[in-house]
Amino acid sequence: MKRQPLGNPSREIRNLARSGRKPFFIPCASKSCIELLLLNHGIEIRGKKVAIIGRDKIVGLPASLLMQSASYMHKQNSEQITSEANIVVTYIGIRNIVRGDWIKKGAVVIDTGTNQVNVLEEVSFMTEIIDSTW
Repeated sequence: MKRQPLGNPSREIRNLARSGRKPFFIPCASKSCIELLLLNHGIEIRGKKVAIIGRDKIVGLPASLLMQSASYMHKQNSEQITSEANIVVTYIGIRNIVRGDWIKKGAVVIDTGTNQVNVLEEVSFMTEIIDSTW
């Protein structure tokens, strides 16, 4: 029998999905989405329509299991789902995939997506600032 390390994302997601089983840990990115809503802002999730954009094991799937009322966005209905959602969570890594006019007025948006940036441009910019201080 192959041993799984503590905190194996696949096993933890299975435990989240199974009734009566608790995971050893909840992936921090999806847990922080919940804590941001509930603890920091007092936003109740129960009864809200939630759109999860991204189906990865880090944010999308665990967040949907935690929120239970989530709908995944598909290309065919992306505008409809996001325009009806009270809470929108993104983690897809594609810049500007959701347009601002798709978001319902008053909806909460948690954008956890990341994009690669050209670090050399940032370093070059910082070098100019450092050189100008001498």
